[in-house]
Amino acid sequence: MRTSPSICTLSQDNEADLRDLITDALEFLNEAFPDGNTTPTTYYEAKNKNSAPNLMYVKIDACPNDCMLYWGDASKKISCDVCKSSMWQSSNKLDADEQVDGSCRRPKPAKVLRYFPLIPRLKRLFQSSKTSQSMRWHKEGQTKDGILRHPADDSAWDAFDKRFPDFASNPRNVRLGLASDEFNPFRTMSTSHSTWPVLLIPYNLEPWACMKQSSLILSMVIPGEKGPGNDIDVYMQPLIKELKQLWTGVDAFDSSASKSFTLRACLLWTINDFPAYANLAGWSTKGQSREFDGTIEFGVALIPQSGEDILREVECVNFIYGKARKRDKEELDEGLIELDVDEGCNLVNNFEELRYNLLRHNLDVMHIEKNVCDNIVGTLLNLSRGGKDNISRHARTYKIWASENLKVLDGYASNISRCVNLKEHKLSNLKSHDGHILMQDLLPICLRGVVEKKVLSVITNLSDFFKRLCAKSLDPQEVDQLQVQVVLTLCETEKIFPPSFFTIMTHLIIHLPMEAKLGGPVQYRYLMGLKALVQNRAYPKGSIAEGYIVSECLTFYSRYFSDVETIFSRPPRNDGYIQKWYIFSSRRRPIDTMNTKILDMRSLAQANRYVLLYSDKLSPYRQ
Repeated sequence: MRTSPSICTLSQDNEADLRDLITDALEFLNEAFPDGNTTPTTYYEAKNKNSAPNLMYVKIDACPNDCMLYWGDASKKISCDVCKSSMWQSSNKLDADEQVDGSCRRPKPAKVLRYFPLIPRLKRLFQSSKTSQSMRWHKEGQTKDGILRHPADDSAWDAFDKRFPDFASNPRNVRLGLASDEFNPFRTMSTSHSTWPVLLIPYNLEPWACMKQSSLILSMVIPGEKGPGNDIDVYMQPLIKELKQLWTGVDAFDSSASKSFTLRACLLWTINDFPAYANLAGWSTKGQSREFDGTIEFGVALIPQSGEDILREVECVNFIYGKARKRDKEELDEGLIELDVDEGCNLVNNFEELRYNLLRHNLDVMHIEKNVCDNIVGTLLNLSRGGKDNISRHARTYKIWASENLKVLDGYASNISRCVNLKEHKLSNLKSHDGHILMQDLLPICLRGVVEKKVLSVITNLSDFFKRLCAKSLDPQEVDQLQVQVVLTLCETEKIFPPSFFTIMTHLIIHLPMEAKLGGPVQYRYLMGLKALVQNRAYPKGSIAEGYIVSECLTFYSRYFSDVETIFSRPPRNDGYIQKWYIFSSRRRPIDTMNTKILDMRSLAQANRYVLLYSDKLSPYRQ
């Protein structure tokens, strides 16, 4: 009798705070459950229970100029060793022991790094018997036929196994990839804000699982309204320390085998777009010194340097991090040792300390593909201003894109018609995946009869290149053919397109086949985002951290409830499969109009006999 009024009270309290609603719901559950239950009674008590399975993160104060972190031996300092800036915000410059209203209040730090410890999260992957078995798939479940379907099939993985056989002997040792990219959490260009989440990808899992959102590990959320730039290595120090510890090994428990083992892990490579490549790789990608000077090279291509070679060149160089004033930096640079180092090298990268990398840095293929697509569309629009005939032709192309009859599979692409402005003949608000669909599927079709054959041929070749490169499986011999094909295609584009078409992104296409041969299919080296976790725009970084903890908690507990419908067992939205409807029902879904084919009597009899003799579901009847 008491449950109905309580439920009505909860449903009518629409203006209450979410925390209060959760507290009221927990109090209602405690009243409904028998005495002695351990259900939390408040929101904060339920939130604190998340720390039981190591679902937590730590806050590390940082210098406002990105010079250093206040952690380890420097955890008790309150001013920066490099720029002498206070760690507190300028409006709250209070000493840590100052009394305010009779109580001790800690000032607010200027910057806070939210770091998610890696070791307990890797251990948790082996606490569930399901994920523990999946972490050995790369050794026990993959097919070895020379085709690249998984990072375990690529050259970098094989070279690592040959160099470190003791690491490769245990299939439970984890191979990781690191992805980092900045984004605007407010999703509007009118507000300038930069957020840098750093994600880790466990490549031990199956191809259909390792790139899922639930499998990704958030490593840190880098603070600051502006990007860290070259000072990103300052924030990578806690992760590098844990990776070095994981390289030697930590104790863990395998629930599937019911025994303890020594868990080790390594970082195979980083994944980033081209602007972030300069920050993570420590090599400048902008400025006059990086521009092509017109020199024609006839020599043999240089051999790529290893991490040990790079460390050997810069081991005596003292780089100073931070965004201090230029005058202060000049004073600090007086004591530096002058060495003959290439001027393109702008810092010593922390990842070079992990000397086992063969392919250290990957470029995001979708980011390059989006820029090439923008170059093609922009060039075609500029060329269309030459005459009315061309304008009318390109207007037809935009009408095709803006047509409501242009339909794709569910989840295949966004509604591109919303990005088309027919009056101004513009494409706006295109995402990277939209450029991916335009480049591979729509451009070659929509430009037929609109541009000349030689122009269409070049665009079709570029589209075919990206489509074959982004395939789920790659043949190494086909990748070598792609390397030759893309060089010839770019030579043809030089004869047709103006010089403005050939940006640095167009040049980077040449390097993509080599990366695919070393790192495997490109879908395992895409950038992943956490934009959907930003709920409180006043504190975007804290919102991402708290939202990820909630998501991580739900993922962790959902794996233990196999008989309950969770995010892992929920059927697809447009699933046409009906459970227990027919013994031979198919889970496949047609992608086009179905055609009915009537079998002749001979074919029908052969199919009938095959099912009766070889179907596993009919074995009880045969016996």
